[in-house]
Amino acid sequence: MGFFLLWPVLVAGVHGPLLDRVVAVVEGDPITQSELVMEFRLALAMRAGEAVAMNEDSRDLVVRFLRDYLITQLLLADQARRYGAEDPSELAIDQSIQGLHSKFPTQDSYEDFLRKFGIGEARVRDIFRRDLRNEMFLAKQFGAETKSSDVRAKRLEHWLAQIRSSASILMMGRGGVLEPLTRMSGP
Repeated sequence: MGFFLLWPVLVAGVHGPLLDRVVAVVEGDPITQSELVMEFRLALAMRAGEAVAMNEDSRDLVVRFLRDYLITQLLLADQARRYGAEDPSELAIDQSIQGLHSKFPTQDSYEDFLRKFGIGEARVRDIFRRDLRNEMFLAKQFGAETKSSDVRAKRLEHWLAQIRSSASILMMGRGGVLEPLTRMSGP
């Protein structure tokens, strides 16, 4: 029996942590702490570049990212799947990845970033595929001007509020227990 108790320790020492903590559940799909960190770091890199993405940030910022951005992306992805949204082209995904690469001064610094936060190239592709599919879905549902038009933005905000209010969303509470998310800010 002792071997089985040590097994996670032995494996963890070789490949990093074996067990991951679930920090949220969106429509039955768990979000682990490592997935949250990966998504958070990629979003930081895309928006603010290498220096910001490599620095340690406060827990509050990560929680806001989860609540305000990642959960919205997952809800949008669920809607896109339900309505049969098309996948983006591989070229569009490649262009998004090139945009991420451009945020780093060298290929080595990009690879160091991925390694530091345990992000594989396949995961980067999957995240960009999801986000691009979401953008294409929104453009089809609300028109191509979704990001710039105030009227369309209000329609989108109202639609997302309806989806959030009917979705099953649980987040890790202060006591370490998954609790229903009752208050979310906008997209």
